[in-house]
Amino acid sequence: MITLDSHEQRKMLGLTLNEMAVLAEIYNSINHHPFDKHYSSIKKSVLSERLDLTPKSIFNILNTLENLGYIKRVKQKSLIEITEMVYNAI
Repeated sequence: MITLDSHEQRKMLGLTLNEMAVLAEIYNSINHHPFDKHYSSIKKSVLSERLDLTPKSIFNILNTLENLGYIKRVKQKSLIEITEMVYNAI
């Protein structure tokens, strides 16, 4: 489980608090997706609203998480996949 309380996880993953918050929101939304346990259909606008971050900040954080290999975006289905790197780290 990913939470903001775990500074150990955040430091191990090398993420800022905002990056960890976005990753946690994606991770925690996965249980509600019918296709696969690794996929989330959470929208950027929902992340922005829940975390009180601008849409541009969410976009930049998603790019960072993707560049670090923690998520993969499946553009044709508007899904975000949490990678095994994250599951192995938690």
